[in-house]
This record gives sequence, structure tokens and C-alpha cells, in this order.
Amino acid sequence: MIKIYYILDGGGGGGEEPEQPKNYKPLTTAQRGEWNTFLDYLGSQGNINLADPQVGTNFLNQYKKNNPNFSITPDLLPSIQYEQYQFRKGKKFGNLDENQLKYIRQGLPQTYLAKPVSPINGIINPETAKLYYPQVGQYGTDLEAYYDAKVGKSPAVAPVTTNATLVTPMVYPDKDTLRKKYGGNPYLADQNRYNWGNKLQNEFPLTGGKVKDAVVDAAKFNGVDPALLYSSAMEEGMSGSVDAKYSGNASEAYVDWAKKNNDIAEEYPVDSFYNYGLDQFSGMASGLEKKGYLPKGFKERFTTFPAENEKGEQIKASAFKKDSDALIAKSAMMRLAKDQLNDHLSTNNVKLTPKQQEFFLLANYNGGEGLMKKMLQSYKEKGYLKDDKFLDPKFKPASYGEVYKHVLARLESAKQLKEEKYFEDDKKQSDFKSYKIADNNNSSDIRNDETVNNSENESQSDIGPISFLNSYYESPEFKRKSGGNYEANKSIYKKGAQMYVPKIVESDKEGSHSVGPDELFYSKRFEEKGSPTVVLDKKQAKDLKYDLFNDVLPHEYAHTTRRLSPNDEQKFILKNKNNLVKTLFESYKQDSSGMQSGKTFSDWAHTIADHTQLPGENYSDLNSLRWNLYKAGIYDARKGQMNVEHLKKAMSDPKLKDNELFNRLLKSFSPEDIVELNNTVASTKPEKDKEGSNS
Repeated sequence: MIKIYYILDGGGGGGEEPEQPKNYKPLTTAQRGEWNTFLDYLGSQGNINLADPQVGTNFLNQYKKNNPNFSITPDLLPSIQYEQYQFRKGKKFGNLDENQLKYIRQGLPQTYLAKPVSPINGIINPETAKLYYPQVGQYGTDLEAYYDAKVGKSPAVAPVTTNATLVTPMVYPDKDTLRKKYGGNPYLADQNRYNWGNKLQNEFPLTGGKVKDAVVDAAKFNGVDPALLYSSAMEEGMSGSVDAKYSGNASEAYVDWAKKNNDIAEEYPVDSFYNYGLDQFSGMASGLEKKGYLPKGFKERFTTFPAENEKGEQIKASAFKKDSDALIAKSAMMRLAKDQLNDHLSTNNVKLTPKQQEFFLLANYNGGEGLMKKMLQSYKEKGYLKDDKFLDPKFKPASYGEVYKHVLARLESAKQLKEEKYFEDDKKQSDFKSYKIADNNNSSDIRNDETVNNSENESQSDIGPISFLNSYYESPEFKRKSGGNYEANKSIYKKGAQMYVPKIVESDKEGSHSVGPDELFYSKRFEEKGSPTVVLDKKQAKDLKYDLFNDVLPHEYAHTTRRLSPNDEQKFILKNKNNLVKTLFESYKQDSSGMQSGKTFSDWAHTIADHTQLPGENYSDLNSLRWNLYKAGIYDARKGQMNVEHLKKAMSDPKLKDNELFNRLLKSFSPEDIVELNNTVASTKPEKDKEGSNS
């Protein structure tokens, strides 16, 4: 008989405990992280039949073949299944005893602790495929170090915050407190909207997965505000999807269709017509995918069924495999609405405040582009747009009253979510500000002019170069450049981001340098906690007139998270003004130890060419420029293509015109060529390589 251990309390202990597997040895913290990464990969493979005991093992073996340093083997599966039970219900986990486990469990959501756990059978079944090791803040899967830090024991090496999505569970405010605080707002009191934020800790009863994770991931995919996405989705019916009591509800049209198509309905159980307001999505899906607003092959994640909308029109409504898929679809529609609004504002030279932009984005999403334009013109003529007073909940507009109420309900809900900081722990920290960075003598929190973003543009001052580059790598613009290589590019960037550890030195010898993605993939030493991947030399930066934080850091981080393919190397080489580089490239193509051996040009030429002329250095300089252009408020690489006017502004900017790395690029490339390289190059090629080069 198969046993599934349902964990119904968070206290630990009790119940029927499975036997410890033969030759059991606790997984290392690195292996816990590897398992989580594998589950991410497995989840990205679409609809696979894990009821077949061989399927999961085949995927595991294939993943190891593609990632030779991956240490999880089929013989470790019983240990993983055993530890998943132990963490949730057992009396011991890894090096943690019962009392230490209780301390850690109290900070985790009940829904996580209550997940059904697989029997100890060594099979990657549907239950095992959902069982992640917990990740806590900057400690990742090192729960022992987290406990030691919280109870006062100092870890041997100071913890390092990475830019991967590792978050400390937040403490959710109770409903009564929220009612007292927000009950006077008519929009939040209606339907208890003030308590919607607390639903983020739920798991979707119908299709699984944490609500907050799905919202954040969908918002990041299309660069939309997670609070706006969530409030809009909840308003459109998602409030039922996150509640076990109502999650089985569906539209009459879906129910009628499901009776006739039971097998298909079981595969696509999410009625987005009823729960997400996506009645127009199916007809727009193809175009949205071409724009990069939907993942490639997204059509496999939904099907259609006949329905009638509130206008009495016959439509093809959408049913999705997962709630998370419906949220991605919704984020794509919101991104389109945002682009349409921006195009209209730009064409008609209309200036709106950020809050007004949010209002008309939602007006567009809910009422359509035509209505949005008419409403915007009407409110402009009435003088509403002179300030944000028309967004006060007590305001009564003279026109478009019904649309106004629908939009403001969503805006007030999103505003409250931000005030209560429900999504705050998912924002990237401002790089150095939260890092414990090891210098030559000790681990100290670096807080000086070299490690603080002193942007004069207030809207740009809440993000540092690492956070900016990470969000660039996840932006639709980077996806466009990557084409079919996006998932591979993203996995490499995430590896670099997860392993990223900066170290500041002041040396006559070391120089700023970094470790490339190849070394991160293949070297065991980076499994050691705290091993630096980016070294920043203060003395070298000062001598060369580089800004350590704004120039050197993004340059070196680019080495860690990207690696040019031979084709993209060639783009830089052929556009380089330096004829010696082109001459060396011709020799490289003919040399048996060059292109014919599989080496990149940078590998082959690093001992004979000017270091600053190597394509990898050019690309890292370009990433540094992207950050500095964003910081100066000139150009945001995440939101569109660069043009020559952007560079002209940079060349006349009081600070940027003297930037050494920018001038290094201009020395090698024309402004037109810099623009073209910025707008086209994104690909990478992971393979064994040496450590990254010095700046």
C-alpha cells in the first residue's frame, strides 16, 4: 500500500515516521540547492507523466548529462524523500535537533509544512516533484547557519546575500488589525479587500503552487507591478481561486463544456473566464507570444471552450493547466495595455504622473484602448490631470463613473499591498548595502561613497548595478535578443547570480577580476560558502579613474553572468576600429590551436592582444554603460532599443562624457556600432574556461 504522509500541523513530531533509508547520509546544503534547481527545470518541461516511475529518473539523468557537476543521482532520491518528511514532521533534519526544527518551522507558511510527502520509494512521482527544500533569506538552504545566526551563534563565514529569489517568510498582519486600519476606505472595506494580501501565503487548492510565487514570477516575466497584477486578478475572480472553499467554482459555460470533454477538462482545470477575466485572451495569444510577452510554446498551456461574455457576444474562452499559467497570460495582457498607453502618451506628447499612468493602464486593460483614449481626453479637458487629487477614494468624477470605480478599486488594493509591504521581500536589495563583504582582514558591512548608489535621479536611486543587470536579463527586451536561446541564457545568469559573492581588496597586484559562468558550472570550489566570484580592487580603480561601484562592479558581474558565443564575438571583432584585432582574428581562424580547436577568440588571443580590445571586455564595458545610462536617466536597456540620440546625450552629459569605460568603448567602436551591438547581442555559450579577465 502506498503511504502519503499528510502533515496537518506545524509543530513537528508525532505521526507514523518512515524508516530511515539504508546508508542514509544527510544531503549537503549545496545538494539541497541543486535539488531545488532540478525541480525548477522539471517544472519547466510542460505536461509530463510522472505517474510513470521511469519518466522522472530519465529527466534526472538527462539533467545530469547537461550539467556534469550536478551531484544528485537516483540513489539519493530515498534520502531526499526521507528529509522532506523529516523537515515537516520529523524530530531531526540534517544537523538540526527537534527544538531547533521547531524554531525554524514557526517562520514557515502552514501550507508549506502541510504538503503531502511521498513514500520513501526512490521514484520522482508527482508528490516528490513538488517538494523543495526551504530557502531562507541570505542563507539559502543552509538552515543550520540560519539557526545559528538567529540564536546568537556566529557562522564561521559571514552570510552573503545573493540576488537569487531567496526570501525570508514575512509575518502577515492579522485580519482585525487590517480592518481597523483600512475599514474606513470604502474600496478596501468592500469584499474585505484589505485582507487580500494575506491570501498570498496560500497555495492554489486546484493546481498547487504558492500564490505569491506565481504572482511574482508572472509580474517579473513581463515587467509589470506585482501589486497591480494581483489586485487586478483578485478583482476579476482570482479571490475564489486562492480559497479552498470556492476554488472548484466555474462558469456555466465551462461546466457544460467539461461534461462533454471530461479528459481535456481534467488537463485544463482553470476556468480563466470565471476566475481571471481573460475572455479575450485566446484570440490574442499568438500575437502576445510573438512580442515575447508569453513563453515560447505557451499554446500548450491552455485550451478554449465556447462562452458568452457580459455583452452577449460569443467568444472562445480559455482554460489553463495551472493558475500560474493564467497569471502569466494576465501579465501579458497588462504589458500590452501598458505599451499601448505609452505609445499613445508619446505620440500625443501627454505627460502623466506615475500614479496616473497606473490608473490609465488599468482603464485600458479593463475597458479597452479606445475607451482609455476617450477617458484620458475627457479627464484632461476637465482639468483632472493637473494633479493626483482625482485618485482620492472620495472623488466623484463627472464622466466614466463606472470605469472609474472599477479601476480605483484595483488601485486602492494595490496601494494597500504596497503599504503593508507584501511584496517588499521580493525586491532586489541595493547591492552592497545589504552585503557582508570580506576584505583582507575581516567581514564588514561596506558603507561608504564607493558602495552607495548616489543617483541624483530619485526614481533611479532604489536599485544598484547588480539588481539592474538581473532585471535586464529577465526583461522582454533581453528575451527578444536571445531568441530561442533565452532559457539557456537565463539558467546561466541565474547560476552566476546565485553564486555571486563580491570581495573588495586594495592591492598592487591582484586587480579587479571575476569568475566566468564556465568556472561556476564546473568548479567544486564554488560550493564552498563565501568563495568570492567578483573581486574589486580599490587601488586599481582609483589609478585608472574608474568608479568601483558604477563602473567596475557591473563590468565584472557581466563576466560572471554572461559569456559571448563565437558568433557574437565575431560581431564585436568585425566592428572594432582596431585593425590589429581583425588581423589577429584572421590568424585565429587559420591556427590549429585557435578556431579549429574550439577555443574562443578571447581565449586564444588573451596573451597577445590588448586586453581592453577582447570581445568579452567590450561586452562587459557595454553592460557597464547600460547601467550608467539608466542611472543618468538617459536610457533603460530593459524597456526598448537604444538609438544614437541616447549616446549623443551621454557624450554631452557632464559625468558620462568623462567616464573611462564609456570612452574605452568609443575608442573601439563608432556610436552607430555601439547602438547595433547593444540592440542585438545577448547570446552566451557555457563551456569550461579560465577565470574571468582583469578590468
